[in-house]
Amino acid sequence: MGQDSALGGCTGIPVWGLATGGGVKDWSKGLTLWHDRWSEGRIGFHRDSVNAHLQAHADALLAGTQRVLVPLCGKSVDMPWLVQQGVEVVGVELVPRAVEQFCQDQKEPLTR
Repeated sequence: MGQDSALGGCTGIPVWGLATGGGVKDWSKGLTLWHDRWSEGRIGFHRDSVNAHLQAHADALLAGTQRVLVPLCGKSVDMPWLVQQGVEVVGVELVPRAVEQFCQDQKEPLTR
């Protein structure tokens, strides 16, 4: 279906993606949908503040945790917040534009 590829990252948070190459037809339709939503700015699922449940339960969720994986991370503000809590964060994202916007929002240069 594809292979891993680094999309880049910023704020010390590496973000990995999936390079598409053929694969199952339904899979590519889903990728197109997400790429379209990001390019058209239709990201109503994005929140501008840290998830309240994450904050409320951080002590229990992060106890003994050194690294957190954030799948389909987009430009989640949860990631820098998690870094502030002392854990290493690795984001996984399909859409390069999401990573670019994350770095812009964090006022950090995109590194590849």
